[in-house]
Amino acid sequence: MLKNITLQVVIAGMLGVVLAEFLGDPDWIANPNSTYEAVLLLKSAFLAALRMLIAPLIFFSLLGGITSLGRSVVVVKGASR
Repeated sequence: MLKNITLQVVIAGMLGVVLAEFLGDPDWIANPNSTYEAVLLLKSAFLAALRMLIAPLIFFSLLGGITSLGRSVVVVKGASR
């Protein structure tokens, strides 16, 4: 069994391309079915959720960094006594 995750991902990607080439229907681009529409909806929802997560993540990271700097200043002042 392969233990290298990078190699597993590369092999799975190549296998997907080969299977899509032999078993895929080239007509789906002109006439997308309902599964394709559902995947597009999921993609849009995921990206929107990711965008909503970015701003609070940055804000709270900065807030946590600023508060930890304040604590380190108090520790340094206490150590100088």
